[in-house]
Amino acid sequence: MNQISGLDRNFSAGALARLRQIHALSQRRNTAAGKPHQEKLLEMIWHHAEEIRELQSKGDAHFLAETGDLFVLCMELLIENGASPDEMLELAFSRFEKKLR
Repeated sequence: MNQISGLDRNFSAGALARLRQIHALSQRRNTAAGKPHQEKLLEMIWHHAEEIRELQSKGDAHFLAETGDLFVLCMELLIENGASPDEMLELAFSRFEKKLR
């Protein structure tokens, strides 16, 4: 993790910039296609989750690449709704740690 302004960061500034760039490109493409961006993101998240389950059940290691795609889509959904990926990941870490103790 990077130490910035006294806060631990889970994503480097470069990674966050790339996520925002991907989000902008995705938003432009989906808007041009006449589909609300958030709706398209949710459809793609659902599709990737199903594809991951199917590939993993077949023993196809490609499910790992699809899991990465799902991660990016989830980060896009956070950005779409004005949330900080860093803050949301910290919140998720805390919630999982609390649930698993």
